[in-house]
This record gives sequence, C-alpha cells and structure tokens, in this order.
Amino acid sequence: MQKKFRRLAAVMLCLTLLAVPALAAEATIDLDYVTIVGEGFAADTFCGVDALYNETGATPFCNELIERFYSAVYGVTVFTNSGDITAASPSGYWFEVTYTPQPGDIAYASAEARERYGNHYAIVKSVDEAGGAVTLFEQNWVWDGKAGVNRRIPYDGGCYTFYTMCSSAGRAAPAGEAEPVAAAPAAEEPQPVSDDVSTIYAWGSGISSITGTPSSWAAAFFAAAADWASMRSMTASASVRSILPLRKARLVNSPAWA
Repeated sequence: MQKKFRRLAAVMLCLTLLAVPALAAEATIDLDYVTIVGEGFAADTFCGVDALYNETGATPFCNELIERFYSAVYGVTVFTNSGDITAASPSGYWFEVTYTPQPGDIAYASAEARERYGNHYAIVKSVDEAGGAVTLFEQNWVWDGKAGVNRRIPYDGGCYTFYTMCSSAGRAAPAGEAEPVAAAPAAEEPQPVSDDVSTIYAWGSGISSITGTPSSWAAAFFAAAADWASMRSMTASASVRSILPLRKARLVNSPAWA
C-alpha cells in the first residue's frame, strides 16, 4: 500500500512540474539562415549598416555591431560590456529598460539567462505587437557556416532585456526615423578639471581615442615644458663637458692608475 502511495505521489509531482512554466531561456520563434561567403560578408543590412561575418576568420562580436550601428544611425558613441550599455558621447544621452521595444532599441541577454555560452546583444529590427515578438538585427549568430538573420523572439517573458536610448527631450526616435544627434559645441578654452596630471591631459574620455587639437593653454604649457626640457638638456651637457677634463686629470694623477 505504501509503495502504491509513493508511486502515485511521484506521478503527481511529475505532472505538477510539467504544468509549471520553465524558466525563461533562449527562445526563438523563427529565423532564416544565409551561407557565409568570403570575409566581411554582409549577411543582413538595417538602416544602411551591415551585419558582418567571416567565412574562415573569427566573426566580429555581437556588440561590435551595436556600437557601429549607434554611431552610424544616431551619431552617438556607445560602449557595451557584459550588460553595461553606455552612451559615451555626446553627453546627455543614456539607456533605460523598456517593455515596449521599438526599432533601434538594444536587446541583451546574459549567458545565464540564455542558458548558453556567452552574453548576446542585438538590435530590434521590427516589432510585432500583436504577436508579442520582435525581429532582430544581429551579428555573430552562426551555425554550420551560416549566419542567422531575421530571428524572431518573444519580447514579453523571454530572456532578453530591452534598452532604449533617452535624453532630456525624451525617448529617441525609432531607427529609420531618427536623425543623427548633434554634438554639444565645446568651449573654446576648456580648463582642466583638477591639478592632477593624469586628468589635465585627459582630452579623451578615457574610453575613446583622443581627437581634435589641444586648447591654447595646453599648447602653451607643452611649449614651455619643451623649452624647459631643452634648456635642462643643454645645461646638463655643459656640466658634463666641464666635469670630464677634471675627472680625467684626477684619474691620470691617481696612484691607482700608475
């Protein structure tokens, strides 16, 4: 009797587990594949930006497409790293989580959420509100020498989180309707933010390459430093020349050199 009860309890437990929805893992509703031919192969294009793949070499990472897309379409320098999404320049832009994605928004899922190796970034290409799904524009989605394109995933309850770019003016326009943003004009004579040498010379942000020309105060500073270094070098050389004959005379007259 006890054995029968245990078996019945085990069956009921299994049925209960089957009835409970599984944790949200990577779910793909539909996708197409195109064969990768050659290097720098454009498997998909959205708003004039290509998703690039290599037939033999390593394909660029998924987040490389995100950064290139935002630079080309919105004129914003974006950096991504393990879920972090930063609008670096121009200032005044940031990303917020959204539950109503639009074309141009960023989709991100961690390796844990995907239950697969590696984090993944993608761009929302289109939205099917009635079906609760989005079509992705992505890079580095490879299987058997083919690139995945137009992948459709659920945006409600799936493993991806969606991020939209915002500013004081509100949410950015959907990709395809957006105009590249204009960088805020820089002051003619920017001043150092502190006296620390490491910050005085930081014309770049620390995460992007230095561009443009230094301000007049910085140029004058470097000119003065160069003059000072030149004068110090000349003084040192003169000192060496005046000391050498004396040292030579001392060495010649020294008993140790007899």
